Amino acid sequence: MHTVRIVKEWFAQHLEIEILDWPAKFPDLNLIENVWGIIANSWSTRHERTKAHLIAHAMDKWENLRHKSEYFAHLSGSIEQNLQQVVAWEGYWTDY
Repeated sequence: MHTVRIVKEWFAQHLEIEILDWPAKFPDLNLIENVWGIIANSWSTRHERTKAHLIAHAMDKWENLRHKSEYFAHLSGSIEQNLQQVVAWEGYWTDY
């Protein structure tokens, strides 16, 4: 469950919502981890000397990836399979 106090209080007032146990960090189901991995693997050092250059390089990598709609379609299409494996493996780490 979310750990921010206001969120905990909200759920405490809404007992009709069942809170499921969920690991704090579950990279198998966190799609952004895949995106970060692609960006990190495609990173080429340009010897950025300033914060502005570093940000520009990161934005360039993001823009290159953002235009690959097939990647995001594949990524979002994998969610169901990932969930099925997590359930089948009773919450243990998956192949993804």
